[in-house]
Amino acid sequence: MKIGIVIGRFQPFHLGHVSLLSQALKQNSHVIVVLGSSNRYRSIRNPFTVAQRRHMILEWLGPEANRVSFVSSPDNLYKEWSWKSEITRGVKEHTPYGCLPQYTLYGHDKGKDTYYLELFPEWRYQEVDDTTGIDATSIREALFEGCHIQENHLPESTVDFLEGYVETQDFADLMEDWEFFKWEKRAFGKYPFPETLNFNCADAVVVCRGHILLVERGEAPGKNTWALPGGFKNQGETFEDACIRELKEETNLRVPEKVLRGSIRECHMFDDPRRSIGIQRVSMAYWIDVQPNPDGSLPEVRPASDAQKAEWVPLSDALGISIFEDHLDIIRWFI
Repeated sequence: MKIGIVIGRFQPFHLGHVSLLSQALKQNSHVIVVLGSSNRYRSIRNPFTVAQRRHMILEWLGPEANRVSFVSSPDNLYKEWSWKSEITRGVKEHTPYGCLPQYTLYGHDKGKDTYYLELFPEWRYQEVDDTTGIDATSIREALFEGCHIQENHLPESTVDFLEGYVETQDFADLMEDWEFFKWEKRAFGKYPFPETLNFNCADAVVVCRGHILLVERGEAPGKNTWALPGGFKNQGETFEDACIRELKEETNLRVPEKVLRGSIRECHMFDDPRRSIGIQRVSMAYWIDVQPNPDGSLPEVRPASDAQKAEWVPLSDALGISIFEDHLDIIRWFI
């Protein structure tokens, strides 16, 4: 049985994607669409949920929908083998039972942006010429700038979806992020050495009795999104100093500073260029394993600074929700 595979983020689904799917449908009995970045929080880079992207594609498919399966693929910036294995497992699970599959991966080779096409040598690869010249980044920019989106770049299903989407609160929240990063670009636009410009940050991965301490961000970027406590490193601080200070400022964690420093189990720097939007943020994260109170309860926390909530969340729950930037990847690195 011939099975086609198309991998993408589809943010949003446009006519370049249509050409890939059309070719795969023409040459295969069944097609599996892998929806990337399924675990990413809503951002100007990934504004649409898995369900919304699936809806756009299904509306375009019409009667052909019964020949297509969807696989949700979570990102993992620091353990790419895990990302690949999740996709491979998902594809096998959606392969009709009892058949002898012949897999073909379809793609447009766009250099470093589509490097992942080379990670599946066990599948036959078929290059599909990109005659559209369309890219999703430009479509998103036009959407946030309020510019006219060229409808000849999008299937009707996507046009209909976007017309309703710009009226939602989700879009209004993302506009705050868009304006923040525009301001950031202007603020540092005259920096004389732009290639060397990075922000240094520190994050705290605080765990206690199977729970992790998270905050809900109160400001853009990522307003209303769960995140690790953390922030920028100030002049005259070490990364460890910045981590402890931000942790205390955002959560008022009722554990003495000396005990927190003594409870650090491991630290690691996270510097993947894809981890953040805007000017690159490099973060040193610290795994801090604290003890419960004498009565077995978790240490008291109270939100402050730019955090509107601070809560102990069961690790099993935290690993299943969308968390700010690459914070879920950071958690998985340590835990």
